[in-house]
Amino acid sequence: MTDGASTPVPHVQMLASTQVDAVVAIQARTTGPAWGRDDLLGDVARPDRLWLVALIDGAVVGCAGLSVVAGLEAEILVLGVDPAWQRRGIASALIADVLRRLDERGIAEVSLEVRSSNAAAKALYAGIGFAEVAVRLGYYADGEDALLLQRRSVQHEGEPG
Repeated sequence: MTDGASTPVPHVQMLASTQVDAVVAIQARTTGPAWGRDDLLGDVARPDRLWLVALIDGAVVGCAGLSVVAGLEAEILVLGVDPAWQRRGIASALIADVLRRLDERGIAEVSLEVRSSNAAAKALYAGIGFAEVAVRLGYYADGEDALLLQRRSVQHEGEPG
């Protein structure tokens, strides 16, 4: 980790099986134990899933996991950054790479849930074109509501969908 004002630009790549433990650890430190090692290994192998990691100097500092539905739309299941690396552009780099990959696949619509109290995440998503489309009352185990956010690619504006 750097202690200066600048953060190295993360390298974003597909998740390798050797990085699964690091992703599980990041999830445990951020959102709680959402994915176990075996569950994640099984999910990574699914053709309708896309798992990415952000690396700084070879270390996994963030991750993103998506579900692709019928090749038409995607849902971001996980977007997490190690707490030691938060607020340094890692999430922005991950989401930019996710959106680029979805655009390359012709996937116009992407959605996700975010805690209603997560101001930083809501600001990040609003800044890149996500809009609130619904509220899921009591969605999280602790009873907190989730906001359902959705974004349609600028490349696909005006297309039916």
